[in-house]
Amino acid sequence: QGINYQSSGTLYDFGSPKVKLKLFSEDLSVIGDFDLLDKKIKIGQLAGKYLDTQFLVSGDIDRADPAKPQVDLTGKINLELSNLNKILEKACPAIKVLAPQGQLDTQFSLRGPVLDFKNCSLQAKSTSSNFSLYGLRATDFSLDLLQEQAIAKIPAAYAVFYDGVIQGTGALNLNTQDLAYQLELRASGINLEKLKNDTVSKQ
Repeated sequence: QGINYQSSGTLYDFGSPKVKLKLFSEDLSVIGDFDLLDKKIKIGQLAGKYLDTQFLVSGDIDRADPAKPQVDLTGKINLELSNLNKILEKACPAIKVLAPQGQLDTQFSLRGPVLDFKNCSLQAKSTSSNFSLYGLRATDFSLDLLQEQAIAKIPAAYAVFYDGVIQGTGALNLNTQDLAYQLELRASGINLEKLKNDTVSKQ
């Protein structure tokens, strides 16, 4: 089934072309402001909303080698976790079992060959005041992510979970076929009675 899009735009200053673009559909709205500088695209602002999720991106795209565009971008995403049911319904149908709820706010910077993502440099920080998976609730979540030379690292992750705390670190090797990973989690002070009350089986 096709999706109907509506778009409008303005191109001005042909010496140093500038573009203002609007794109809309039932679920998506995007407004962009670009400068076209030879083989570089300078994004003043790319702001939009998909379902209940909002995003904002700015930065540069260098197309000196069109087959290997380089990016230098910063942005933020305010992800409504329940939207993942639709976003990932084809790629990961099991997402519905997770029953994600809440909002995850992420700020990021991305640099490098965007079509070879594993070799990009990525820094991101995600936070959530309140979210749930499988019906289990957590608050005060934060996670730091660093990616460099095909290694993704989580230096720190933290969440308050049923009166206790879960902390963790991790790493993922994106150059291995089976995506070899290392994960360390530490939990303390969790109220098991409250946790039991939110589990599917309360026997």
